[in-house]
Amino acid sequence: MLEGIIWWDETSNIMKRKLLMGMVDGGGDGSIGTTHHVAAGLDRKIEYVAGVFSLNPEEAYGLG
Repeated sequence: MLEGIIWWDETSNIMKRKLLMGMVDGGGDGSIGTTHHVAAGLDRKIEYVAGVFSLNPEEAYGLG
């Protein structure tokens, strides 16, 4: 599971890791959740591991 999440930075000689992130969103109609999802992934240092997108399980499954 940690493959690609932890790596060794050759320039600083330090072990680094991605931020493991979960997201709670209001559903597919809003743009705030989408904006945060895109922004968090810009530098590729965040790995999404959990999310809740709707109280309705069928809708949440379709959005995730």
